[in-house]
Formats: sequence, C-alpha cells, structure tokens
Amino acid sequence: MSIEELQAHIEQLSAEITLQKDVLRQLERSKCAAQRQLNALRDPISQLPLEISSEIFLQCLPHGPRDPMAGKAPQLLMNICSGWTSIALSNPALWDKIDLDFPGTQVLRLWAERAGIRPLSIVLRGALDEPVAGVLAQYATHIRHLELYGMQYLHVLNSNLSVGSLCFLRALKVGPFVEGQSASLADVMALLRFAPNLVECTIDISIRNRSFPVQDLVLPSLEFLDGAVLQHLTLPSLNTLFATSGPISNQSLLLLFQRCSPPLQILALGYQNEADFPTLETGLRLVPSLT
Repeated sequence: MSIEELQAHIEQLSAEITLQKDVLRQLERSKCAAQRQLNALRDPISQLPLEISSEIFLQCLPHGPRDPMAGKAPQLLMNICSGWTSIALSNPALWDKIDLDFPGTQVLRLWAERAGIRPLSIVLRGALDEPVAGVLAQYATHIRHLELYGMQYLHVLNSNLSVGSLCFLRALKVGPFVEGQSASLADVMALLRFAPNLVECTIDISIRNRSFPVQDLVLPSLEFLDGAVLQHLTLPSLNTLFATSGPISNQSLLLLFQRCSPPLQILALGYQNEADFPTLETGLRLVPSLT
C-alpha cells in the first residue's frame, strides 16, 4: 500500500472504532436503564405506599447538619433504581439539609428547589462569590441554620441581602477562615442585622477594624454566643457566653451586663488582664444567675 492508502485506511479504522465506542456507550446506558427497571420491579420498598417509603428514606438520613453524610445520603438513595428516585424527588424533607464543599451554584440551587418550602439547614465551605450569595439571598427566608467556613467575603453576601432577609434564621456560624484572612467588624455587624431573631451565634473569625464606629444592635432572642463581638450588642436573653477565641476586655463584659442584665448561666473566658479583675468582679455581681 502507498502512504496515502495507509493513511486512508487508518482514518477509516479510527472512524469505525469511534462508532463502536458510541455503540458500546449506548449499550451500557441501555443496560443500566434496564437494570434500574429490574431493581424497581424486585424492590419491595417501591411497592409500599409513598407515605411509608418516604418515612423509611427519612430514617436513613444522618442526624444533624454537621454529619459528613448529610449532603450525600439523598443522592445515594437516588442511585438505586427509578422507583427510589421517584420517592426521593417527591419528598422535600430529604433535601432540606445542604452540606457542600462549594464548587458553584448549581447544586445549591437544585437542593433548595427540591426542598420546596421546607426550612433549610445550609453548611457551605469555599469562596463566597456573587453567584453563591445570590442563591443564598434568593432562599434567605427559608434558612433556619447557616454555617459558612472559609468564606471571607461577607460583604458580598451582605450586599445581596435586604432588611428582614434572614428573619427566620435561628443558628449562625461563621468561620474559621483560612489562616491570615479576616472580616471587618462592620461586615459582621451588618450580617447580624439581617438576622434579628438569632438564638445561637458563633463568630470564629479574626475581626479587623474593631475601632470603626458601628451602630449598636439588640438581639432579643439570642441565648448562645461564641465569639468576641460584644461591645456593640445588647443581649437580654443571653444564657451561654464563650469568649475564649478573641480579645474581650473585662470592661466590655461589664458594659454588656449593665446594658441588659442577661440571665447568664454559663460563662467561659480566655486570657484576662489580672490588673483589671475588679472590673470583672463588678460585672459578675450583675449576673447572679451564673452557675
């Protein structure tokens, strides 16, 4: 054969190989579909009333938003057969706990849509960019539990929210960020303003510009606080305070207790200035509920 003939023959063989690969892929897809149909016919769960099968699926879910399987279990249930997929998609309660190492908005939006009107628990890790903030803002009134890790751009989220956006948020945790990253006091306070009905709050991040003037804020329902944001807060329901991760002066504690006399029972402090212990003692006398 000539060079030209060999080249033409190789091209023909390549085309036939590509065609056979396409045929093989199609056969694999057909086999997978047939296997799913067979699984559905053999599966007793698919024959149960939807109320019962849905409850069985709910019992398969991990307990608590911090469980590493919380963001995987529903998808695993959908991988069995078409019957299980239908059951999973018809049950919004399977999708209201979202736990993502965040690559983009598609999965976040998909899970939130599948959850319908259910209260959402969302745990996100990664870059808090404009598209992610947009999705969070879209479903803000559905969010009851929100944890943000490594998302240092709080101002991006704040710019997408409006007054009352997070009015149903009960638990918030921010941080820790990547080492060396921080958020401004103004951004932290702005986020708290969007969530006036918080019950639990953890701010585990480095805060800069603490001396920057910000407006004081009352959080009437807050019972648990872990973080070093005290000097601008009034917390009349505060039950537990952990102030171990950042600089909190005894004077800040005294002023907090003077402002609202909270029913504090648990208090954990980090390093304190020994020379200022009289101020701490004065403050503690204002919270006789402390145990």
